[in-house]
Amino acid sequence: MSTARATPPAAVAGTAGDAEHTDPSTRDAGTVASALAADLRHGLTAAEAARRLAADGPNELRAVPPPPPGSGCWRTSRIR
Repeated sequence: MSTARATPPAAVAGTAGDAEHTDPSTRDAGTVASALAADLRHGLTAAEAARRLAADGPNELRAVPPPPPGSGCWRTSRIR
């Protein structure tokens, strides 16, 4: 599993001070697809998908790291 994180192009990321345009999940799908040179109707060609896989690694979410050892003991032993 790859832990490298791809940086979205500036056209997708927007400006750092503009929260609405910084997070691609808050933008219109067509705008993001266009900025990434993707076709919403047909998807990527096999060649482009292979190129992106080689350049950026697999499209997968990172696992959340487990809590440190002993951290659960503190939560369960606190006096309420």
